[in-house]
Amino acid sequence: MNINSDIGEGAGEDEAVLSQIDSANIACGVHAGSVSLTIATAMRCRKLGVEAGAHPGYDDRAGFGRVDLSLSAEEIESLIAFQVAGLAAVTRISYIKPHGALYHRCQGDRAVADALVRVARAHGIGVMGQPDFEIIAAAKRGGVPGYREGFADRLMLPDGSLAPRGQAGAVLNPAVAAQQALTLARSGRYDTICVAARRPAAGSRVSVEIRELSDLDDLDRLAGLFADVWGSGEAPLSSNILKALSHSDNYLSGAFADDRLIGGLVGWLGLHPPHELHLHSHILGVVRDREARGVGFDLKQHQRRWCLTRGVKVIEWTTDPLVRRNAYFNLAKLGAEAPEFLVNFYGEMRDGINAGEESDRLLIRWHLDSSKAEEAAEGKAVELDAERLRRWSNNTILAEGADGEPILETKSARVLICQVPDDIVALRAANPALARRWRVALRDALGGAMARGYHINGATKSGWYVLESDSQ
Repeated sequence: MNINSDIGEGAGEDEAVLSQIDSANIACGVHAGSVSLTIATAMRCRKLGVEAGAHPGYDDRAGFGRVDLSLSAEEIESLIAFQVAGLAAVTRISYIKPHGALYHRCQGDRAVADALVRVARAHGIGVMGQPDFEIIAAAKRGGVPGYREGFADRLMLPDGSLAPRGQAGAVLNPAVAAQQALTLARSGRYDTICVAARRPAAGSRVSVEIRELSDLDDLDRLAGLFADVWGSGEAPLSSNILKALSHSDNYLSGAFADDRLIGGLVGWLGLHPPHELHLHSHILGVVRDREARGVGFDLKQHQRRWCLTRGVKVIEWTTDPLVRRNAYFNLAKLGAEAPEFLVNFYGEMRDGINAGEESDRLLIRWHLDSSKAEEAAEGKAVELDAERLRRWSNNTILAEGADGEPILETKSARVLICQVPDDIVALRAANPALARRWRVALRDALGGAMARGYHINGATKSGWYVLESDSQ
């Protein structure tokens, strides 16, 4: 379940909250905060990999944006457009969620909600609001994504609206808020839960249930989930193979939201001669919706704990080096390393995502008891500074050109940086020849550098590998 919070208003524990949430509703300096705080918050979210959304409000600092100013729909559209454009100039945003009284006005006024959606459509982004009210309805009319929001710490009335803040019990205590968040998440009606910008109580974050799987019915569901995620029409691992793996005490787990299977992870024990036992983590699949945000990380941490309790200290798997989100997830979010570049490791691929592609892979090796893995498990993973890396232009061995083409350069500095495209899966579908050029270019740049003795030091969310040479 996606967790969001209002950030950058100068009134909360932003730093503590940012490490606990998926999406930040960044105040635009009008109802609260300042321009400097908005920019600093946007940069911090970018560094931490937190999704950014615009949080425009009424020009009402005295009332913290909680007093309705009775503006016309046209005036509100201009007010929102002004604030969203400012934030979009400094960072990439994914949605708009209005603040306070402006939020409630949009929720109840069709014309104003349509104005909000027009701004979102102009930026190619979505909107966030409560289900069964005008923001989500306007999103459907306007053809933009509408993210259904529930509130953890606010009393919700029978019609789904929020109780006025002046009403007794309108703001829930942490224990009640935690239970309400869990109830909302399990209802299936919400894509995201809003939490207040204060340090959450221990265990208050909404999560799915992850459990080991051995029952044949569950394994049938797991095989079906993998077939859906990989788009192959048939499961990459059949339920009878999964049953054999389970029976021989290997790792099979599923993530459930209520009784809905939304993610799965499978691995089996292997041996590096002469005697080092490790787990080969073969396949991870998570459904493509906001409800499953963060489930991949939770599954990998469950797998890590499973191994450590059995004395297994290393997990290995392979990943496509062109998929930037996977590189960032493996190397930054999990604290793993990538010691080898494997050329066409599996031969030509046949699944729905990679069909027809050669299968260059990075070997990922996760030392489960390392300080990097432990810090990552606690949400304290070290993030590389992408903005600083971009200033090292003389160290670039592969970058994206003006037309999306790969540009190769030969460099021999101690530190090198190497870029991959924004979405290689979409590029394969739209321009297979260009995707192929990227495959060959990355093989030459990244694979070539590793063959010359460079090692990968990390990857950024914005698509840069950082390599270092110990010999210089």
